[in-house]
Parts: sequence; structure tokens; C-alpha cells
Amino acid sequence: MISNIEQTLKYYSTNEMDAFKKSEYFSKIYLLAHNDGFYVNCSVGYAENNVRETYLGIEITNADGEIIVVDEKDYSHLCAATCIISIDKKDRISFLPWTDEDFIDSLEWIICELKNIDSINTSYMS
Repeated sequence: MISNIEQTLKYYSTNEMDAFKKSEYFSKIYLLAHNDGFYVNCSVGYAENNVRETYLGIEITNADGEIIVVDEKDYSHLCAATCIISIDKKDRISFLPWTDEDFIDSLEWIICELKNIDSINTSYMS
């Protein structure tokens, strides 16, 4: 029984990541990041110190694997995550879509920041 539940959780996580990678948001981020010489990492994993929540995350990194920082003062990094599976204290499982409003807002912010970086790079090269 436990193995069936684990398989279901893994299957759901994989499907959500695949659906996200097929989305317009991921495509835009990937193209903009690639144009700026950055890398896009997409992953699914547990929250730090909490195996009862599974997150889908995206981060934009440089060639050294460091997440791109756009504002040192605000600690603004080009990364975002959303909870896709949550298990409550009574072991009830909630399956959440990656299309969470806050996550979408974060993706749109990343797109804007990548466009700003791209326009700076373009004007610098001109």
C-alpha cells in the first residue's frame, strides 16, 4: 500500500513538472535565459526540513551553477517554487497544480527581469 502511494506521489510530481515544462511561461524563461547565456534548472523536491510538502521549482543560474541575483539589497534571485503536494497531520494528501497564482506572478517577474537583463546586454553590445 505504501509503495502505491509513493508511486502516485512520484507520478504526480513528474506530470506536474512535465506540464510546467510545456507551458508558455517555461518556454519564455528558457529562451530569454538562453539568450543571456544562463541556464534554467527545473526540479521537484521536498521543502527544507519538511518532507510533508513537495515543491516544483525553477532557478536561473550562470555557468558556475550560481543563482542569478538581480538586486543585492533585496536578495532578489531569479528563482521560484510552488507547493504541488502537501500532506497534513492526519496524513491526508492534497494535490496542488503548478498554476498557483503566486507562482505565476513569480514567473512573470522572472520573465521581466530576464528581459531587462537582455535589453541591458543588447544596448551594451551596440
